[in-house]
Amino acid sequence: MALSALVLGLAVAAVASPVKTTVKITGPLVAGKTFRGQVFIVFPAGYHAYANPPSDEYQIPVKVTLTGANLKNVKFVYPKGTDFLMNGEEKPSKVYQGTVAVPFSGSLTKAGKVSLAFKVEYQMCDEHACLPPDAAKSTFTLVVKK
Repeated sequence: MALSALVLGLAVAAVASPVKTTVKITGPLVAGKTFRGQVFIVFPAGYHAYANPPSDEYQIPVKVTLTGANLKNVKFVYPKGTDFLMNGEEKPSKVYQGTVAVPFSGSLTKAGKVSLAFKVEYQMCDEHACLPPDAAKSTFTLVVKK
């Protein structure tokens, strides 16, 4: 699966996949200052992924990571998810369906060009069964100001 990234209004990568993901970072990137953004994950109709945190220990939740040199204090705020009753289960699970926005924040310690890598891990399911776990990834370069 691929990760599409929309960073400061620029398209970084766009590859077709069943799960479409876009990254948007808002505001100027200034060394030592907090930046904010959102990862938008779009699951195809009829599919869902387990919320983070998951309802049960056997469920594999959506997990977003951001890595890069000089990157600090990265925090993701996962939405609660909605109740979904899988076929044959007695209690509903918290899931993400359709478009899900995962806000995040972080800071970069030095000015200059920096490469960042986003990864969205998930296990997509329909009402009967789950597909194997998968991930969408993207790496891109940004310019951080002083």
